[in-house]
Amino acid sequence: MKTPQLFGISALAASVALAGCSTIASTITHINENPINISVIDGKLPSITATQSKTAKPLQFDVNHYKPLDVTVDNQTIKVRAYENIVYVANPVDTAYQSMNIYIPESYFEDKSINGYTASTAPIFMPNAVGGYMPAKPMTVGTGRDGKPNSVAQALHRGMIVASAGARGRTLKSEQGEYYGKAPAAIVDLKAAVRYLKANDGVMAGDAGKIIVNGTSAGGAMTALLGATGDSADYEPYLQKLGAAKASDSVFAVSSYCPITNLEHADMAYEWQLADVVDYKKMSVTMLDYNVKRELVPGRLTDKEKQIAQLLKADFPSYINGLKLKGRDGKLLSLDKDGSGSFKNEVLYYLNKSVNTAHKQGVDLSSYTFLAQKNQPSRIISPIIVSF
Repeated sequence: MKTPQLFGISALAASVALAGCSTIASTITHINENPINISVIDGKLPSITATQSKTAKPLQFDVNHYKPLDVTVDNQTIKVRAYENIVYVANPVDTAYQSMNIYIPESYFEDKSINGYTASTAPIFMPNAVGGYMPAKPMTVGTGRDGKPNSVAQALHRGMIVASAGARGRTLKSEQGEYYGKAPAAIVDLKAAVRYLKANDGVMAGDAGKIIVNGTSAGGAMTALLGATGDSADYEPYLQKLGAAKASDSVFAVSSYCPITNLEHADMAYEWQLADVVDYKKMSVTMLDYNVKRELVPGRLTDKEKQIAQLLKADFPSYINGLKLKGRDGKLLSLDKDGSGSFKNEVLYYLNKSVNTAHKQGVDLSSYTFLAQKNQPSRIISPIIVSF
C-alpha cells in the first residue's frame, strides 16, 4: 500500500469552525507547517486556501477524508471508501463541476487483492457524465437507466479504482452574462482531473499509469480527445490558469461510446439516414439551479426544412468519398448516391463480425429485426447476417 501523506488542522481552527458564528471570522493555522487562512461564514467552513509557500500542496489527496459505502453487484457486496467532491484545480471557476469523486475498495487498505489487482496495480476507471456538451457533475455509485448497477459500481467490483470528474459545459452562464463553460473548458477540466490523479499517484491506491477514460456521445468525444491530445502544449495556458497539478495528462486507454466529434458534418450524416422522416420529437434541455430537465417536444419539418434535409443528404456521399478511406484490402472505399458501394460493404463486414461475436457468446439478439440467421443446420451455431 502506498504511504499516505496526511494533513493536520489545529484545534484553534476547529474551534472557530464549530463556533456557529453568524458573521465572518478568520484565523490562521498550518497544514504541514504551511500557513493557511480559514474563513468561517455562518458557522460553516467553506474553504481552506494555502497561502504562497514553496512547500504548500493545495492539491494533495487526503486518504483519511472519506465515507464508507457498501456496493452491491449481482448479490455480492464489497466495502468501498468514497472520497467525494474533491476540487481538482487550485483556481476553480465553478466547484460544482470542477470536482471529482474517487472510490477505492476497502480491500486495498487491508493488503488484499481483487480480480488479481492490488493497491499498487489496480487500473483507474475514469468515466464522465458529459452529454450534449452540457455541464456534468462527477458520477456516483448508483444504478443506470436500466435499473442495474452503473459502470461505477461494476468497475469497483472488478477491482478497479474509480475516479469520476465533473466538467463545465456550454450552458453555464455567469451573473454578468458570460458563458464560462464554452470550449475548450470541458476538455481542459478533464485534463486537469487526470493531472490530479497523476500528481497523487504516490499517496492514493491505484496505478495512475493505467487511467482508462470513458464517456458517451459528447462525453465520448471528450474521452477521444483525452486519448489523442495527451500532454499537448495547446492546452497548457488554460491548465495553468486553473492551477492544475504539474503532471502529465496522458491516459492509458480510451473507451468512447458513439463519440460526437465531427460536428461540422453531423447534420449531413444525420440527413443521410433520416432526411425522409418529417415528424419528430425534439429533446428540450433546460437547466435551473444546477438541475437538468429533459423533455420531448413534438414537431414537424417545414417545407423549407425538408428541402434543406434533402440537399444535405445528397452531399453526404461526396463527403465520404473525399475522405479517401481505405478498406481492409487497402483499396479506396466509395459510396454511391443510392447508398451502395464498397463503403457500405465495409461497414456491413464489421457489423457482421461484431454481431456474430456476440451471437457465439450467447447474447440474445432476437429483438434486432434487421438481423437474419442463415439456415445451416449442420453447424452448432449458424452465422447471423446484417441486412438493410
